[in-house]
Amino acid sequence: MTADVNSASISYEDAKQLAVHDDASVRANLARRDDVPPEVLYFLAEDGDADVRRAVAENMAAPVCARNWRQK
Repeated sequence: MTADVNSASISYEDAKQLAVHDDASVRANLARRDDVPPEVLYFLAEDGDADVRRAVAENMAAPVCARNWRQK
């Protein structure tokens, strides 16, 4: 995987790759970004890891529905 969650900008394809990364911390860092497409944030809002879901919920750039989704 060549995508880098810390790059200055992120392409749609890279965001999709990172959203299914094996490392939950990578997915959480992606969920914190303000330039991630809404559909990727919706996907991350259903992540099995609570830290990833929390990162989406705290991301003010995420659509309201994604921020409120599955807050546990």
